[in-house]
Amino acid sequence: MQHKGASLPIATAHALPSGVMAEQVDPTTGAPLSVSPLTWSHATLALAVREFVARQQELPG
Repeated sequence: MQHKGASLPIATAHALPSGVMAEQVDPTTGAPLSVSPLTWSHATLALAVREFVARQQELPG
């Protein structure tokens, strides 16, 4: 879980100041490379967070 969970802070760190996410970011600079806002980027992040929380709740203790 730690490996996949580490992706969430990376994704949110690359959001624009408005919170909008680009579809792609430059791997070196983190600058947006494509259109913003992109609904699919936001939807995918929401699904990933939802799945992460569900899996965390399944862990013992």
